Amino acid sequence: MSQAISSSVQGCKDLTPRQTPIAQLTKWIEVSPLELKLSLDTKEANGEKVDFDKENNCPICFSELFDNLKEMGYAELIANQKNILKLKKQSSADEGIMPVVKMGQCIGMHFYHKECLENQL
Repeated sequence: MSQAISSSVQGCKDLTPRQTPIAQLTKWIEVSPLELKLSLDTKEANGEKVDFDKENNCPICFSELFDNLKEMGYAELIANQKNILKLKKQSSADEGIMPVVKMGQCIGMHFYHKECLENQL
């Protein structure tokens, strides 16, 4: 299962559009529900205390980044990831398929809604 997760996560990295000014400035990286859950679970497995509800909220608008992320299992997240990749390959424009991003140069755990960052300009 770990290999399936790794290949699903890796597939999104090459599909991140960077055409908007804020995207160019931040060099944001799109984050799928699978990637966010893996990040939080890895942090927790390393002994760090994780407030899942807080980490799954946008620090700008304080709304949930992904609905029901804590309850979703990995099988469901992998299926979701495959659908996301399929939609992104079929679409030439960024149509809100992946609404969550993290800053490209940031090594921290800060995730945002694209729309919230766009509205900060």
